[in-house]
Amino acid sequence: MSAAAAVRTEEDTLHWLALSLTAGLGPRKARELLTRYGSPNAIFRASASELESFGLHSGTARNLASGVAFEEAAAPLVEVLTRKLEGKTTKLKNPHPPDTLARFAWVVGRLGGWDGYEGHGYKPAGPKTMAIGLQQFDAIRTGWEMQRDDPLPAADV
Repeated sequence: MSAAAAVRTEEDTLHWLALSLTAGLGPRKARELLTRYGSPNAIFRASASELESFGLHSGTARNLASGVAFEEAAAPLVEVLTRKLEGKTTKLKNPHPPDTLARFAWVVGRLGGWDGYEGHGYKPAGPKTMAIGLQQFDAIRTGWEMQRDDPLPAADV
């Protein structure tokens, strides 16, 4: 692999993240799409009708084609986690607008252990950090959904 091929831009990382979080798209179908289209960026550029003809459910195909990949149900959790993970200084605030994949990626990076700083010698969260953060986010989301779907009764004191 050439050095140019090994360099992944932030946009590439966000497309990989979005693909992995697309509701209704399992790992087998994602691999098939990657084989056909070559990259997550190309999958997101495909039309809904192309994706449907490949065998995707119409809702999943529309979400991919429109760029709305990760579940909207996760947006409130992302906002709660953003408030918990932000620091007091401007540099440690999530700079991305609400309901965007970039905002979600910032949260995942912080959950994975990234310190939140960029520039001046600091690096953005890398793939290992993002993988750890995704595991953390999945565990938190599972608890969030369990509490939302079946709240615990108030404790008698």
